[in-house]
Amino acid sequence: MIGFGEAIRNGFQQALNVRGRASRAEYWWWALLSAGVLLVLPTAGDSLLLLPVTLFLLVSNLTVSVRRLHDRGLSGLWLLVGLTAIGSLGLLVVFLLPGDAASNRFGPPRLPDGAATGWAPPGGGTWRGRWDGGDPGPQGGAGPGADPGGIGERGWDDLPPPPPPGPAGR
Repeated sequence: MIGFGEAIRNGFQQALNVRGRASRAEYWWWALLSAGVLLVLPTAGDSLLLLPVTLFLLVSNLTVSVRRLHDRGLSGLWLLVGLTAIGSLGLLVVFLLPGDAASNRFGPPRLPDGAATGWAPPGGGTWRGRWDGGDPGPQGGAGPGADPGGIGERGWDDLPPPPPPGPAGR
């Protein structure tokens, strides 16, 4: 799941972008930040910031909403349904549902930074070392002869380099 910091960074980077997809977490973190800013800003006393910040949040909320609809495989024109009371409830339900797990016409699902890229070490994708203090060495435990680094029978140098990064916009 995408975290708060990454969602906010994506929100600023893609504030004018209606292409691609926005995950459920990305949408709701951005909505939370927007609501917080709009609650605090009027009480801050600086009326010069109120109009530009409000316009920026309006546009960025529209674009993240379009990308959220794309995540469900729907066109951004579905936002027009939100102009009615019943349509607003319908959009709320759509925004609460998980996105398409597979690629759709708007692209592949977004992966958070640090998410698995599908790459696995050779040999069936399993790591023979242990992450909890080492391999059971000749004495059968993390005692003498155990691998304290948890690398096991393989060294870090035995692994191939990771694949190159995917296409831009991921």
